[in-house]
Amino acid sequence: MKKYSLVTIFILIFAFYTPKAFAENQTSDIRGHWAEAEMQLLISKGILVGDGNNQYFPNRSITRAEFTKMIVGSLGLTLVSEGATYQDVPPNSWYYPYIMTATANGLVEGVGNGTFNPEGNITRQEMAKIIANIPAVKELPGNQAPLSFADNERIDEWAYSSVQLLASTNLIKGRTNNNGNLVFAPHAYLPRAEACVVIARLIGILNPNEQPAETVITTTDYSSDFSSVVDKQAKVSPKVDGAGKFLATADLVAYYVNPNNFPNTSPEFYQFLKLSYTPGLNAAEINKNLLPVDEGNPLKGTAEYFIMAGEMYNINPIYLIVHALHETGKGTSPLSKGILVSSVDGNPVEPKVTYNMFGIRALDADPNKYGSEYAYKEKWFTPKDAILGGAKYIENGYINNGQDTLYKMRWNPGNPATHQYASHVQWATAQAKRLYETYQKLPSASKYFDVPRYVNQPASSPLPPGEKQYAVLPGPANGTKGITVGSVNLRTYPNTATSANIITSLADGTSMDIIGQNGGWYYVTANGQTGWISGAYVKLIDELKVQAMSGSLYVPSNPVNDSNLSSLENNQLFTEELGETGSLDTENGWYNTGNNEQ
Repeated sequence: MKKYSLVTIFILIFAFYTPKAFAENQTSDIRGHWAEAEMQLLISKGILVGDGNNQYFPNRSITRAEFTKMIVGSLGLTLVSEGATYQDVPPNSWYYPYIMTATANGLVEGVGNGTFNPEGNITRQEMAKIIANIPAVKELPGNQAPLSFADNERIDEWAYSSVQLLASTNLIKGRTNNNGNLVFAPHAYLPRAEACVVIARLIGILNPNEQPAETVITTTDYSSDFSSVVDKQAKVSPKVDGAGKFLATADLVAYYVNPNNFPNTSPEFYQFLKLSYTPGLNAAEINKNLLPVDEGNPLKGTAEYFIMAGEMYNINPIYLIVHALHETGKGTSPLSKGILVSSVDGNPVEPKVTYNMFGIRALDADPNKYGSEYAYKEKWFTPKDAILGGAKYIENGYINNGQDTLYKMRWNPGNPATHQYASHVQWATAQAKRLYETYQKLPSASKYFDVPRYVNQPASSPLPPGEKQYAVLPGPANGTKGITVGSVNLRTYPNTATSANIITSLADGTSMDIIGQNGGWYYVTANGQTGWISGAYVKLIDELKVQAMSGSLYVPSNPVNDSNLSSLENNQLFTEELGETGSLDTENGWYNTGNNEQ
């Protein structure tokens, strides 16, 4: 029997763990597709082949020959050139060795009358039959429990047990039809994207220990010039701090906008992790290493539900888990443990226990009340209901609108300075560190990153020092001077978390020129040195000039008192104390002034 050698690299991939990066051209027709991650995985393994121009036709129905080739490739079978004889499979056709190999291994058979129908589209139940014929799949611990699809009766008898096996082993999940019902659609043709998803699951299930965790990195080019992006972002009030008090400089914005500042070895690189669905996750590993394991915890053993939610709503299940762990206090909150609800919006209802795993609609006024009543409206009566329903709620807004990484949610490279999730410049990198820590507990989990690239994007640069991070905004209206109230430190930047930024200490009553302000602090010059002082230690004054018609200007103790304390000459400067709003302190047209300590 003559044999063809299959790509040796594919075999080695399964024998040794070697992380790899795969860069897909931005013009590919799978970019942004719901099955992009699975298709990229198979492309990187040589299982999925395009037309040579980065086109993979994810929505086109796959033929029987194409699917057979992918199955043979995913199993690493040695190709043969002899075997069954099909009238419509000539020896010189590209698919001949794959169909011969699959037939010899008992995976496929003809459609009758000595034909295989290689160019015909394969149906979903035919796909199930072929996969169920794989010896290793037959040995999986499945069961013959009744199927829960709404269209079970449409599955042909010859395929029913195969569909049962694949459903019980999570190789197939079904579809949601227009009525919201879960169906299998046995006679529908199988799109290439769905074929890739099933085969990606097959690889993960058959090779749980040998399957390497994929690290797939793509780069997306954007038409915006980097300098223009920074300019736009700097004009929409970016903040230095999470509390949102201090406005950031353009230099600090430029640092966090520039993807080159975050190498793929850093935790911050996880801001580019795709938050859309990631295949190949190991539920047992997630249950053991990530979710709570104590008895009675509502999140114990729920990995399967998070994975299912991720598939249904195109959200990375790990992102959902991190979200749920945060919102529920790792499964300890009343909303996650279940709350008995007997009234909704003040109206009595049939008492039922509800669950809310993501704190959805849990308003601050009474989070348990509002969160549980919303769960009742949504029929979240089990932890599974809450996970699946909550994921559907989360999908809207950003992830499934193209902003499917933390970076895209924060900076929106497709349309900078619009529809952005946060104002804190560090929001994406801070969240990325949590994702990084989570993935360290899941060594078998694959990771898919999408890194943006702008026109004229600079190389990496260091983080600006503290004094270059805080913007200097215009000072208070009318206010150009001030005096200290008590002893206070003059600092290089407005932050008291460190003593390293202290320039000097200013005594009570020290005069200063106010240059600018930010977040309740003033940027000043005092005693010949320039820095920041907390506004709590500054009394604002203004400096005015006397413009008398002639002679001197007398200064009485009050507007109705004729006794003069002093006098001011023409063009002489004097100080005016400002009110709490930064306006001049006046009374019936008179100014309250301080001159020669009077």
